[in-house]
Amino acid sequence: MKSKRLWLVVADGSRARILARNGANDALAELEHLDHAAARAHVRDLVTDGQGRTFDSGGQGRHAVEPTTDPKDHEKADFLDHLAERINAAVAKNKLDELVVVAPAQALGRLRDKLSKQASQRVAADLGKDLTGHTVRELEARLKELTRPWKD
Repeated sequence: MKSKRLWLVVADGSRARILARNGANDALAELEHLDHAAARAHVRDLVTDGQGRTFDSGGQGRHAVEPTTDPKDHEKADFLDHLAERINAAVAKNKLDELVVVAPAQALGRLRDKLSKQASQRVAADLGKDLTGHTVRELEARLKELTRPWKD
């Protein structure tokens, strides 16, 4: 019987680790570490210009125009979209059989929305927590029940 290849993706809005295991008895190994520092930067460092100004619709006053989205939220969304594309590409190339995703609730929701139908079908489990600061051994110990959802 062929061993199932599992990917464990541990992410937040600015960092992600992709860990893999090729069978139920194998240890997790880190495949890739993604880091998007801009999503952790101060807003003042992301926005180079001051706020735009506009006239009031019913008078002669002027006021600053707030951006429609928070620049940090935009950076986080871009990073999570890139991560989802990375997962989708791996699924399309048949590099994994099952996927476990661990991320804070908002990031997890964004990833779920951006995963392809094929990638979504391979999600064995997900967990709405931020565990990006944990070592591989700590992740394996904490997520033993999530990363061993099958029997070989």
